[in-house]
Amino acid sequence: MRGNKIWRGTLYVSGLLILALGLTLHNKCALGTSAMSTTPYFASLVWGFDFGDGMFIFYSLCAAVQLVLRPKGQRVPVLGQVAVSLALSRALGWMDGLIPEAAAPWGKILMLAGAVGFTGIGAAMSLNARLVPGAGDGVVEALARFFGKEIGLTKNLFDFLCMAVTFVLGLATGHFMYALGIGTLVGVVGVGRVMDLYNALCKKPLDRLMGLE
Repeated sequence: MRGNKIWRGTLYVSGLLILALGLTLHNKCALGTSAMSTTPYFASLVWGFDFGDGMFIFYSLCAAVQLVLRPKGQRVPVLGQVAVSLALSRALGWMDGLIPEAAAPWGKILMLAGAVGFTGIGAAMSLNARLVPGAGDGVVEALARFFGKEIGLTKNLFDFLCMAVTFVLGLATGHFMYALGIGTLVGVVGVGRVMDLYNALCKKPLDRLMGLE
């Protein structure tokens, strides 16, 4: 039993760190960042706002939406998402300062591939541990339940909403398409496929290790 808990905690924390690496690589590929990161990354590029701080504000807004949409009995766990979001945003800020932006075309493509792969694997690992979901995943689930829609469709719509907000900010400030690009669309399509592949290959054996069968 104790071994199961250790595995569960280890895979959860590892998943969050891998997710942070994937999101950072998405920024640094210079082909367009991940959909949920577009507005915080836009703020970091245009106004010099710290990317990690921007992501924490975004995650906090996601948690606030959940507090409105979820029943009273489900609101306390949302506060745990804020704490996890703070830790994740610090990791994002640290990695953002550590990893240089890709310059060569082949480097951008390789970095984008790594971004999609690491983001999908990290998201699947942390979600499968069934501890505290990320605020971004939590708000998608809350919206899906509130409107009675399928989670995959809700995720796609939420991603496009994030991109639309960034697009409007770009038009308003004259920084057209900052943070948006082909890499953003590749992430929208590719991350889900990586999660499906990871779950097909790894979910059952890792569930046994975590005692979640």
